[in-house]
Formats: sequence, structure tokens, C-alpha cells
Amino acid sequence: MNLSGNAVRSFLGYFLRDIEVDLKEQLLIVYDDMDLPEGKLRFRCDGASGGHKGIRSVLSHVGHDLFSRLKIGVGRDTAAEAKDYVLEKVTGKSLEALNQAAERSSEALAVWLQDGVESCMNRFNQTED
Repeated sequence: MNLSGNAVRSFLGYFLRDIEVDLKEQLLIVYDDMDLPEGKLRFRCDGASGGHKGIRSVLSHVGHDLFSRLKIGVGRDTAAEAKDYVLEKVTGKSLEALNQAAERSSEALAVWLQDGVESCMNRFNQTED
């Protein structure tokens, strides 16, 4: 996953004539975010990688940051290395939170396809009580 930029570039090159344009309504990258609480969703439409190696790879291969992202919070275990933490088996309350995030993500994808990233940011980035 850390080298996913090459695959994204190949995919875009096959389906689009010009990838140098704003791709916010054409490309959505979904990925884990250790800086978000488990199960929290956060849409973005541009910006840096935030330290995520897969997004860094996509930014490098696409050549700009004008694409949509859906970050899914997985939380952070400060006692474990990041690579070990994100690859370990998910159980208990963590599994429940991520299952709920998967359900909300499928709803969010439908909104992104119909109404775009701005609508998703307004609807899904809200603080949940």
C-alpha cells in the first residue's frame, strides 16, 4: 500500500486523457488514518500526505494534490510500531467501530458519486456525539 501511487497513475492514465487537471470529483482514495479515532470518517479534497506513505506515493505519481480522500480512523497504539499496529487483527470494540465506519463509508461513497466531495465534507466530517 505504501507504493500505491504507481497503480493509481496507471489507472488514471488508462481512463483519463489528462490527469494534470483537478480530479476532486473523479478520484477518491480511501485509506486508514492513525490520527483519527477508530471509526471516525474525514473527507478532504486536497493537501499533503500527513505522513501517510501511500498518499505520499499517490501525490508523487499524480503530480498534484487535487483529488478526494476519505480517511477512516483506526486510532493509534503508542506501544506498537505503526506498521505492526495497522496490520494486526482487529477485535472487540475496535472491530465494532470499524464495521460501523464501513457502513457509513458506503453511504458516503454514494453521496460522493452523486453530490461531490464538498457535500461529503459537510455531511460526514461533523463531530459525532
